[in-house]
Amino acid sequence: MNRPSVAASGDLIVLNPRSAGAEGDGVRRILAETLPHAELRVQQPGEDVAAVVSAAVAAGRRRVIAAGGDGTVSGVAQGLLHTEPALGVVPLGTGNLFARELGLPLDPRQAAELLAAGGSTRTVDVMRVNGLVSLTHIGLGLYAVFIREPEPELKRRLGAAAYLGGLRDGLDALRRGRSWKLKITVDGVKRRTRVSLVVAANAGCTPVPGLRFGEAIEVGDGRLDLCLYRGRTVGDAFRAVGRLLALRAPFPAKLEYWSAVREIRIESRRPLAVQTDLPLGPTRSLHIENLPGALRVITPSPGGRA
Repeated sequence: MNRPSVAASGDLIVLNPRSAGAEGDGVRRILAETLPHAELRVQQPGEDVAAVVSAAVAAGRRRVIAAGGDGTVSGVAQGLLHTEPALGVVPLGTGNLFARELGLPLDPRQAAELLAAGGSTRTVDVMRVNGLVSLTHIGLGLYAVFIREPEPELKRRLGAAAYLGGLRDGLDALRRGRSWKLKITVDGVKRRTRVSLVVAANAGCTPVPGLRFGEAIEVGDGRLDLCLYRGRTVGDAFRAVGRLLALRAPFPAKLEYWSAVREIRIESRRPLAVQTDLPLGPTRSLHIENLPGALRVITPSPGGRA
């Protein structure tokens, strides 16, 4: 099989032109000014980014820079797993959760200047979900109803607020006490449970600025965390939403945390809606692997999250 051709000198930048922050020529000008020796590769629709990155690694690249949102960053990371080259990030998305988790600059010029200066390098954990890399989290059940993936044009116009397009449907589902019966296997231990919301989290950042899935959840802790919400009554539902909208922590007591060192399997008789930066639709089965320290990332300081 032919592999994409990539020159061996300098950094490789993978730019997603459809990211919310990539409109116009501003970002390309910033990248050209701050990283003049890097090769810029514009991501094409349907392109296998991981294959492009793997070819860059084989060609001797020492750094591959993802200029885009969390989906672009995850795609580039897929090609860098368990390799020496480091991932650089120029955040151009609406959520930019991975960049926020690590305390990376959210301004594209400042992010590019950090990469030009060299920065520090740290290792982080990675989730692999049904074979695809995710660096932050994946949400199921009511989470996927509330936090819907919006159309690109809506993301450009509304920013992070575009993800609340499912608010009406989510509130209606909460009012009706909607829940799902699941079989969840954590490191080989099987449990059956009924839940309203499930989040598998590699990082603590949520799409709501200032709110975290849990203060103990960290992208380099060697664990994969599972957050389950069991609220069953209308009162439970609206107390949970009230805390969410008011940015109050901790979440209600009906939120439980389970941790895995190796893997989590989630199975459902009915297809479950999924909210993630990965190309995953509704599914009855998820296999989530924990890959501790599988990725090297360029950060402002060894401490990571600011």
